[in-house]
Amino acid sequence: MPPMTGAAEVEVEPLEFEAFGATRHAFAASPSEAPSSVAMILSGVAIFGLDADLPASRGLLEFGQALGESLHASGRAIVRLEPFQAERDAEGCVAAVRSLDEAIARRWPDAAPVRVGLSAAAPLIAVAGGDRPSTIFVLVSPPILETYGHRPDRGRIRRPRPRTVPRRRPRLDHQAPGRDRRVSRTPEPMELDDALAWFGSRPSERRSELVPLSQAMHRVLASPIVADRDLPPFDRATMDGIAVRFDDLPSNGILEVVRTVPAGGDPGPPVESGEAVAIATGAAVPEGLDTVIERERIDGLDESALGRVEARLDGVRAGRSIHSRGTDARRGGAGAVAGRVLRPGRP
Repeated sequence: MPPMTGAAEVEVEPLEFEAFGATRHAFAASPSEAPSSVAMILSGVAIFGLDADLPASRGLLEFGQALGESLHASGRAIVRLEPFQAERDAEGCVAAVRSLDEAIARRWPDAAPVRVGLSAAAPLIAVAGGDRPSTIFVLVSPPILETYGHRPDRGRIRRPRPRTVPRRRPRLDHQAPGRDRRVSRTPEPMELDDALAWFGSRPSERRSELVPLSQAMHRVLASPIVADRDLPPFDRATMDGIAVRFDDLPSNGILEVVRTVPAGGDPGPPVESGEAVAIATGAAVPEGLDTVIERERIDGLDESALGRVEARLDGVRAGRSIHSRGTDARRGGAGAVAGRVLRPGRP
């Protein structure tokens, strides 16, 4: 059942995940631009297979529909499950939520995850956490928990004990012993519009903090990382060989090596036309040279690395085996943009 069927011009795409030994489907509604966060809305109707024709279930579905429309209007992507038939248990429900979370991470790797649990799915949200930090909201409906919370065929769900305050019952007979009575303190109900407004604004209230780089994994970058120099800061050789000017290459491949440039060494002054320099991997390419011919293509390149050598030029093109200056980042440019989830191997 696609989410937000009543909303206008909403693009809905399917997501596949694994649950109870089969491939299941969820539906994702995406905004026109890349979303800042993705809200996974779970209810007991989809996860625990609760009866959709019960009054409490119908109200839950209507609320989830309205909540999804509100969050989508604020620029978030919304994911909801399609109800399915299966023999269910609590552990399988947890595994299903984690599989769906992985599918969402693959589709939106840079969007902050938000999990919303409605009624019977609320305790599930609390224990089905994956590797990604998530913002979590839960809404518990007492009628649903009373009806389904302790069904043995769907796994026992421990209800939180209500906070209580002692209150002494008035004594009608001074001779009769008094007794304490525990009375639960129930919060005031919230209007639907107020709840939607609270949910719509809450995820965007983000706090930032400074943490060591070793603790930054899977966190969301609060501000861009700006490069203080070009990266790499010079044209860098990516292979051992000789650096040449491509336009000066002779057809017979005979080159004159005039000096060597070690890794970390001074590249030296520009070379004359037709001359070449022996160069090590990671070394700075001298000014005016734009191509590195790998050592494996050169005959006569000995330890002294000076003198006349012969290179095989088939397939050699300008820029070969050179990591050009500023390819990774330019000075003053953003090496990593705000809102990116930090992961290994990503800028």
